[in-house]
Parts: sequence; structure tokens; C-alpha cells
Amino acid sequence: MKDPRWQDWVTTVAGLTVVFSPWTIPSLFPSISIDPVASWALLIVGGVIAVIGLSALANPHRWEEWAEIVLGLCLIGMPYTLGFDTTIQLTWTVIFAGSVVVFFSGWALIFDNGNIPYERR
Repeated sequence: MKDPRWQDWVTTVAGLTVVFSPWTIPSLFPSISIDPVASWALLIVGGVIAVIGLSALANPHRWEEWAEIVLGLCLIGMPYTLGFDTTIQLTWTVIFAGSVVVFFSGWALIFDNGNIPYERR
């Protein structure tokens, strides 16, 4: 069995942070309202990141890290494409989580200790 990488735990937590952010940010800042489209987009993208992170913990593959990098970049651009960039608290939460996902997924790709198979055997 391959050793689980701690980077996958970090990306899973970042994905879960994004999933719950449409509900936690308005509860912390009552004057904020979030568009339902943005809420659904954050739920879906964050959920996919969390599921891929858990999958990578069980059986790591290189495609999982690449998929997380792409999804992390989508998170970084999401406030501007979906128009919730004026909600500063949510924008910074999503940008920070996306940056964490991109950074740690890239780290897992670059500094892998043989945990990620390069080819099928």
C-alpha cells in the first residue's frame, strides 16, 4: 500500500472549506448574501476537490493532482467570473483555498516519493 501524502489531506480540507463557505461566511457576517449560482458552483467545485483529495489518499494517481490544480485555478477565477468579487470575505476565502489547492497539488507532483504511479503495471 502506498503511503498517504499529507498534501492530500490539506487539499481535502481546502475543498471542504469551499463547500461550507456559502453558509459559514453569511453566518459570520450577517450583512452578506450570496447568489445561489455562486453557492452551487462553490458546492460543486469544492466537493469535487474534496472527493479527489480523498481518492488520492486511498490510491494516488498523477491525474488527481493535475485535476486539483485545474480546479484550484477555477476557484481563483470564480469570484470574478460569477460576479461575487464585491463580497470580500467570500472572495478571499475562495482565492486562498484555490491557491492552497494549486500549491499543495503541485508540491505533491514535484516532490513525490514514488507514491504516484507514472504508468500502469
